[in-house]
Amino acid sequence: MAAVAFVAALYNGRWKHWAFYSFVLGWVSQTIWLAREALVLNVWPTSTPYEWVAGFTWLAVTAFAAYQRVRPEWPLGGFLMPVAVVVWLGGQALPRSRELAPGGNVPAASLELLMLACVAFLLAAVFSIMYSEKERELKRKRVRLFYYQLPPLDVMDVVSARLAVAGLILLTLAMGLAAWWGKMTSRQVWPWVVHDVGIDLVWAVYAVYGALRIWGWQGHRAAVYTMTAFLLVLANIFAMGLMIHGFSLYNG
Repeated sequence: MAAVAFVAALYNGRWKHWAFYSFVLGWVSQTIWLAREALVLNVWPTSTPYEWVAGFTWLAVTAFAAYQRVRPEWPLGGFLMPVAVVVWLGGQALPRSRELAPGGNVPAASLELLMLACVAFLLAAVFSIMYSEKERELKRKRVRLFYYQLPPLDVMDVVSARLAVAGLILLTLAMGLAAWWGKMTSRQVWPWVVHDVGIDLVWAVYAVYGALRIWGWQGHRAAVYTMTAFLLVLANIFAMGLMIHGFSLYNG
């Protein structure tokens, strides 16, 4: 409901109130569910792909709420909420079994850092989508209402870049913590299995992005790269989550 209303608000401001009320209802409901799971498990629920995606979408919309407090004039909801809903719906197909994949477990902190990294990558992609839409409106020379709500192109470019780099740093910390834990518990620093390769590839793609930004990439090319890179993140989440009993890299 919130996703539909936020998209409608891009064209008619009267939908903003419905969008806000729907968002609050959904956020509170999911918060209660996560809190209930945490009380039952005595730990924040991240041990299954289903729980991880639920936590990821909750954190993403919570980050959206924080952004709206700082920049209420930016129409972030119309671009972020539809993506969050699609990811959440896709998460319903992921495994819910608590059986761990072979190889042992790692601290919940690495899963949480990974979640924060993916949220940063999602927000970077959303700002790139907003950038692309405003750029397209300029080229068409027939702007729609939401064109005037979007931040300047250079602002969206910089915000997207900072979020992507922040995500890369968080992902590096998550991988380092997992490697350290593996060394301390099983003397296996970096198990070379398919779901590890997926995370390695995500890290490499965003590391290349950081290098390209240093070399002067910006604007349209950087926006396309960021959006494409996030598709790889989604592919890792869902493909790896369906292939193994546990979430990508860090649950086994």
